[in-house]
Amino acid sequence: MKYDDIEGLGTDYGDRVVKTYGDVLDQVEKKVFEGMKLPRTLKADLRKTVSFMFGKEWFHSADESGVVIAGMGEIEPFPSLFQYRVGTIAAGKLRYAKVGEARLGSSDAVVVPFAQRETIDMIISGIHPRLRIKLIDDVNRWMLNGGKNGKEKSPERIEKRKKEFADYVRDEIEQRYDEPFMQAVSALPRQDLAKMAEALVNLTAFLMCMTADQYETVAEPIDVALLSKGDGFTWIKHKELVRQARSLTF
Repeated sequence: MKYDDIEGLGTDYGDRVVKTYGDVLDQVEKKVFEGMKLPRTLKADLRKTVSFMFGKEWFHSADESGVVIAGMGEIEPFPSLFQYRVGTIAAGKLRYAKVGEARLGSSDAVVVPFAQRETIDMIISGIHPRLRIKLIDDVNRWMLNGGKNGKEKSPERIEKRKKEFADYVRDEIEQRYDEPFMQAVSALPRQDLAKMAEALVNLTAFLMCMTADQYETVAEPIDVALLSKGDGFTWIKHKELVRQARSLTF
């Protein structure tokens, strides 16, 4: 897999990391390859690997986090949203990369899930993402094996049919599920949008609780806020506000 350079850190950033932590890398190398005399070419390749690890948009899952920023400028009528992957600090620089962004204007509404997003994707698209991938893979494998009657087909013909099927599935999901869902969302009042967001997260938390093969990273209490041009940032539901209300009740 090819990774792009991390934007804003320079093409030589990976080499600067290797130079900055040269002594540490030497110690790790001696510990890992204890008793072995590595050729110079292999040592150079190992340093180059470290350079790529830090200079490219590659993040280790144990060190990676995510940041989502949403807001609007003075001249923007609608909010914008930016999603970033954030890694470690190395050689005095924070490693991060923009994953995506969402803006209103080209579309009337967007729903952007993060982290454990499979449940929300399933609701919007009408099929679980893992099932969709498996379905396409199984059909592609079926075509590679010659289909039902086992007749051989040319590789070009098979690749064309695989692309046609993947495009068909994508178009079917967009027309029958994605677009109607977004049309319904665009017609909701702001308070109902907040209720919808809370319901989607609640459902995700419930399904994660019932799923044994995934870590439960979504759970109550859930914070809900609205951001609008007129009212700015407004909490609809916040755990601290709930605690204050309960303390006033008693």
